[in-house]
Amino acid sequence: MEEMVQKSYAACQSYTKKAMVILVIVYCLCIGLIGMVYGLPFAIQHPLSEGWIVKHILWFVICALVSFLIACFYVYRGIKSLVGKYDSILCKQLDRKNYMGQLDQGLEYGKNHNLSIAQKAFFLSLQERYVMALLLNGKVLEAQYYMNHMWCGHRNNRSYQRTFAYVSLAVAYKQQDLSSFYKNKEMYKRWIKSLHYLDFYQYALEGNLDACKQVVTKLKECKNHDHVYEKIIQEQLEHIKKAL
Repeated sequence: MEEMVQKSYAACQSYTKKAMVILVIVYCLCIGLIGMVYGLPFAIQHPLSEGWIVKHILWFVICALVSFLIACFYVYRGIKSLVGKYDSILCKQLDRKNYMGQLDQGLEYGKNHNLSIAQKAFFLSLQERYVMALLLNGKVLEAQYYMNHMWCGHRNNRSYQRTFAYVSLAVAYKQQDLSSFYKNKEMYKRWIKSLHYLDFYQYALEGNLDACKQVVTKLKECKNHDHVYEKIIQEQLEHIKKAL
């Protein structure tokens, strides 16, 4: 478990270094392509007064921007691939406890080391998933406490706002507060995806058992990550049947 964590953070650092190389290569290629049209970027005798970089400085800015975006995309894809390895524990093995344990190890490692920019982005991705793993394991109050007291990083970014929205809905469901569920769903609608399991919780609070059963059927047919929640929803459905 610890080896996977160390390799993940090391890979993030490697992505950063490779991204710098990619940035330089792409930048040089862009300069070369534009040079095929406008000639040399700098004049040999008067470099500051002639050459296309001075005459067409917009192309110079575009080259730099394109290079930077491609380098960032490379790092983003790398981090997404690393996080996907953690998600596979949940999506393929359906092991909620092991999933949460792996994420916990990843966060502890990140808290005890100085992280690069790419490593911090990876850490934030793990942090968001850790809170969701708490919810998956029924630890709603622990998730709420983590968001309020233990979250590392800015609280006005997309990651925090999205995670906080799901935690707020989970708290409302745990408290069986339908009005609060409606209120939070409307308040955080820009952060919340239209997911079947959220519909299930809403129908459960409304006491609509037939609609709950329909959601379970849809989850069985899902090809995306929603199928992960089928077992959890089935457990909730059995509790609801007993309560009614």
